[in-house]
Amino acid sequence: MTLSSQAGDILKELAQAFNSKDAMAFSELFSADAEFVNVRGARMRGREAIAVGHARSFATTLAGSQLSWTAVDTMPLSDDVTICHAHWTRKRRADAKGPVLHVTGIFTLVLHRHGDTWEIAAATNVEEVAAPEPPTSPNILPGSPGP
Repeated sequence: MTLSSQAGDILKELAQAFNSKDAMAFSELFSADAEFVNVRGARMRGREAIAVGHARSFATTLAGSQLSWTAVDTMPLSDDVTICHAHWTRKRRADAKGPVLHVTGIFTLVLHRHGDTWEIAAATNVEEVAAPEPPTSPNILPGSPGP
């Protein structure tokens, strides 16, 4: 199986686990010592912590939401490691109770080959925002205090 199809399979399974609110299935896609930083900046270390963190979120803030992928880019670093940027959208499910925001974001995943399969070694999830506007003056460098 090629990397791109394997990455696609991992993302498909990740979305299925998210949408069924199955924290164990979600965490099983990660290596035992994986790290995950969620959209709020909480860092989870290890598969068990990823399962516990997602079980909590699936039961509360993410309970009425549906995840889908909108674009995926992969950047192989070696035969055994690749970076995957997976753009997502999260919408309210028809059966949702309470408010659920329509949000977009990007998962940055580090995938690594483990034997014959690929696993997620690290993941960071962020909400998507517009890129900053370029400076209006040619004399102002981004990050400088200005005139």
